[in-house]
Amino acid sequence: MSNGCRCPILTCSCRPHTSESSSVTRTSSAENMAAVLKKSLAQVLVYFGPFAGEIVSNGQGEPEILCNNRGVDYIYTHAYADVELKDIDFYRPDLSVQGKLVLVQLHGLISIQVTDLKCGGVFIGCTFDHRAADAHSVNVFLTAWADIARSKPINLLPSFRRSHFNPRCPLQPHPSLDTLYAPQLQTPSPDDLTSRIYYIHSDEIDRPQSLSSRNGTRKRKLESFSAFLWQTLASVTADRTKMVKLGVVVNGRARLSNNGTTSLESYFGNVLSIPYVEAISSQHP
Repeated sequence: MSNGCRCPILTCSCRPHTSESSSVTRTSSAENMAAVLKKSLAQVLVYFGPFAGEIVSNGQGEPEILCNNRGVDYIYTHAYADVELKDIDFYRPDLSVQGKLVLVQLHGLISIQVTDLKCGGVFIGCTFDHRAADAHSVNVFLTAWADIARSKPINLLPSFRRSHFNPRCPLQPHPSLDTLYAPQLQTPSPDDLTSRIYYIHSDEIDRPQSLSSRNGTRKRKLESFSAFLWQTLASVTADRTKMVKLGVVVNGRARLSNNGTTSLESYFGNVLSIPYVEAISSQHP
């Protein structure tokens, strides 16, 4: 059975910076906050039971979630003497974030690391197994966790109704689907991957959108920026006759809802697809 895809998520919040003379107060406040987060984490897992379980092989050798209430890995660390928020290099997350602010090893379905910085900032790093849920589901989980931590009712409870995705009977597959979605590929080795985080000003998004809009038809930001990204990457390809694919991850919840009568906003699981286009690197997709 595959070890799955481990996906990190990092959130940050800032607290008012206290003076050096009140370090005892700052430490006490941080520890109280950590205690609240840990207690509320246990409470929110009551509603998100699968995250407290683990993935095992069934009788056919297929992976499935075992809801055995094993819990999640939770680590709380101090970084008062080491780093401030402004000193963290987010451009190279492999060096500055992975293994420091986000756990690398994942034993269950989700792991949490809370890190206090000396500037008053707090990092909450989350690593989850993509076989169990997508980023939308994790965001619903984190939002519910925040609601409980602030003593508020959960705004959106998760739904585990798999019947939402029962296949048509009879099946009606369209031939276009054979070339619309990216085929399942072998996951590359982590050594072959490089992570980067870029900050792009809104003007840089508006510019390609304006250039690509013609005859009164305004392109969407995602559409125009994807074309710009394609051109940038294709221009540095050594072999100009090489076939290159560009895929975009799409959350299918809104698209699969039944005219607003059946909302999948709270659905827990994976509702992602990757439609893609393919073209020679010297051409436009």
